Amino acid sequence: MKKGFTLIELLTVLAIIFTLTSISFPFYRTVQKQYILESAAQKFVQDIRRVQEMAISARICGPCQNRVPPGYGIYLQQGGSSYLIYADTNPPQGNERYDGGDRIIEEIYFGGEIFISSVNPSSLSINFKPPDPKVRIGNESQNLTEVSIVISFLNDTSKTKTIRVNKAGLVYAE
Repeated sequence: MKKGFTLIELLTVLAIIFTLTSISFPFYRTVQKQYILESAAQKFVQDIRRVQEMAISARICGPCQNRVPPGYGIYLQQGGSSYLIYADTNPPQGNERYDGGDRIIEEIYFGGEIFISSVNPSSLSINFKPPDPKVRIGNESQNLTEVSIVISFLNDTSKTKTIRVNKAGLVYAE
């Protein structure tokens, strides 16, 4: 008796592999996009928590003449593909919101064609004032108790991720 594979057995195995690949391949792209969106949401949550930690620890700000600023925050706009981490230095005692004179510590891009598809108000500051930290969510005219920030893909707004922040400082992604 000879050992080995017959041509029929080899073709059967190749047909099974081809069928399984054909069935699973369309789902790969969907799962990959969802993973990219989930990663962007978790990175955003992590950055908000980092800003909280900066305020709690009263971290010295290099761009602020090596002093502790009155607060730290995150600024974002609806339709934007990035957000700012800032030190609340304008006016010198701080005003618990982002304005043009505040020191920008870092601008962070979502990447992967992800943008902020929904936030109300359309431009928003989440400010943390030490030592508690006191949380202020809003803009110059609003002080909200909670905000929902929705991110999605530019070319597919049906896939979304919602990040929630409340006045107690709780931050999470849904």
